[in-house]
Amino acid sequence: MPELLITRHAQASFGFANYDKLSDLGHKKSVALGLTRSKQGFIPNRCFTGYMKRNSETLNGIAKGMGLTRINAEVHQGLKEFDFIALLNSCGNRGKEPIYQHTCKKTYFKTLRNTVLRWQKNEITNPPEILANFSKHFKNNHNSLIKNPAKIFLALSSGGPINEILTSLLELPAHHQTNLKLQTKNCSLSPFIFATNLCYLHIFNELPHLTNKYNALLSHSKKGETSCRIAAI
Repeated sequence: MPELLITRHAQASFGFANYDKLSDLGHKKSVALGLTRSKQGFIPNRCFTGYMKRNSETLNGIAKGMGLTRINAEVHQGLKEFDFIALLNSCGNRGKEPIYQHTCKKTYFKTLRNTVLRWQKNEITNPPEILANFSKHFKNNHNSLIKNPAKIFLALSSGGPINEILTSLLELPAHHQTNLKLQTKNCSLSPFIFATNLCYLHIFNELPHLTNKYNALLSHSKKGETSCRIAAI
């Protein structure tokens, strides 16, 4: 069956004037992922990316790790992230944002979580895009993505679109999207198996490149918090 392998971009540059570029750690992560997948014999038939620079830079790193000059990719509307900063700043408190909102991760993600929950409840006046429109637009474009005739294809995107797929596919309440997004690790893989009009989540948030050699490369939205891994045997 065809496989859609959705990958979240590597670590971006939080706290810098330009967030939309990979950090030094992000570049290392993307190369490590490409190297690992190459050793596993992974060869995508087609590739897609979202519009963000951090998506294309992650793909370039994967190509480097695979020993390729580049991997040709198509920019796909269904992988487009919504604008978190514009959403935060549309809440009627412009100029009154919490101190360090855009430089302190703890403050930023707490504010983001609360803001997105308000957005999902239609409690924000004049947001840059209402959730219903984003979800409808995303679903229409996502349907075109999974109907692609490729056997194996790689899609580079961000936390929002990836978890929009998950919440829609698993029919989860909307508030779970934010929880999933904040736990989606940088450079993680989420393979989907699909057939005509059907799509199944195969694995969520996989990190095949994090062997003992690369454990120091682990990062995600809530980096620094203690996490617990539970294995079912």
